Amino acid sequence: MVVNSFSCLSPEHFYESNLFELGGHGGYRWKLVIYRERGFEDVKLALVSCNNCGIRARIGWSIESGSFAQEVLLPNAAKAAVPFSVIDRLGIPLSDLTDSSGTLYFKFTVKVRISNVEQINRDELRQEKKDVNTVKLEIIRKDTILEWVENNGLGLVPPTGSPHSEVYHDSLLCYWGADDSLNYRYWLCKHWENGSLTVEKCLDAFSLWKCFGNVCTDIDGGIPWVTLFMEEKKNGEVFQPIDDDSIVVFCIRFDLSDGSETYLGHLICERNMLFRDLSKAIEKTMICTTYDESYQYCLIGNRQREDITDTGRTLRQYGFESGSRVLIMGPDSEGSFLDAETTRIFEQRYPGQEVFAGSNCEEGKAGTTYHCDNKDNTADSVCSLGFDAERQK
Repeated sequence: MVVNSFSCLSPEHFYESNLFELGGHGGYRWKLVIYRERGFEDVKLALVSCNNCGIRARIGWSIESGSFAQEVLLPNAAKAAVPFSVIDRLGIPLSDLTDSSGTLYFKFTVKVRISNVEQINRDELRQEKKDVNTVKLEIIRKDTILEWVENNGLGLVPPTGSPHSEVYHDSLLCYWGADDSLNYRYWLCKHWENGSLTVEKCLDAFSLWKCFGNVCTDIDGGIPWVTLFMEEKKNGEVFQPIDDDSIVVFCIRFDLSDGSETYLGHLICERNMLFRDLSKAIEKTMICTTYDESYQYCLIGNRQREDITDTGRTLRQYGFESGSRVLIMGPDSEGSFLDAETTRIFEQRYPGQEVFAGSNCEEGKAGTTYHCDNKDNTADSVCSLGFDAERQK
C-alpha cells in the first residue's frame, strides 16, 4: 500500500487499502489501515481480517517513508482474530516519520506479508484468549417487509424479531459483510414492539473500531441483539451517497378499495428535502400516475406529531425520522378517497386518529386530515400529508 499524501494524515483520520486477497487456497480477504489517534504521538498500522471465520496467521511488516525504513520480520508465534476484526497492529513514532521541519513525509509505503493462514473455530479462538461472546443478529430484507405488510398490514415488520445468525462481539461494524456481495448495504436499526423500525446509521458510517458489542441491546433477560436493515441494489447500479442528514423513508401503498397495504420500497432522503419533492420521487419511481390523479400521504411514526397541512415544508419540519413510514393513498376506480368502510379499516388499524373523507387539494394544502391524538405511544401516530399530482407536474 502506497500513500502519496501521507503528510496530510491528521488525528482521527485514516487511509484504507482496497480489499485484497492473500494466503491460503483462493485467498483470504484483508484490508490495511493507516491512522492516527488524538493524544498519541505515533502512526498506527492495522491489518483487518475481512473473513467470515476465525483466522490464525503469521504477519510481517515492511515500512518506508522518507529516510525511514523498518522491517518487522515474521514472528514465531502466529496472531489470531475473530471474523471481521484486527489481527495485528503496529505503531511507529511520529518522530521517525517527519523531516527536519517536523512535517510528515509525503510518501508512505507499507508492505505486509501474511503466511501460514488457517481457519480456526471458536474453541481455538478462546485458547488464543479472544473474546468469543456473540450477538444475535436480525436482518430485515425487502422480502421481510413485503411479506409482513401484505399479509398483516400492522406495522412494518413482525413485533418480535427473528435472529438470522450470530456475530462476534468484537466484529467491526464498518468491515462486517466485506466478503458479501457489493450489492448490499446495511443499516443499524431499532426494532420496536409495535412493528416499526428506527433506522439509526449505515454501518459504513461508523468509526473505524466500533464493534457489534458496542451497539447491541439486551432483550429477553439479557440476550445481546442487533437489528440490521439490508439495502439492495442491482448490478451496475451504485448506492446513493449518504451523510449525517440522510434518513430512510419506507413507502407503503394503502388500497382504498379494501384497506390492504403493499410495501413499495424505501427512499433515502435529506431531512431538508421538501415534502413535495419526496412526493414526486415516490410517484416517479414507485407508482404509475396519470396527469389528473391526486394522492394523499400519511406519515406514520412512533411519536405524536402535529397536523400536517403545508406540503411546502421540509421533512425535518414535519418530524420525519429515519425509519418513518409514508402511506400513499390515491383515488379508487370511482375517483373517491376514503369511504365509510375504508375509514373504519383505517381507524381500526391506526387507533386514536380522526379521519375526514374526501380530497380538495389546493397547492400546498392537504384536503384530508388525520389528527394526532395518540397519547400512550402504544400504537402508531399518524399525520396527513396532502399532495395533488396534477399541480406538481
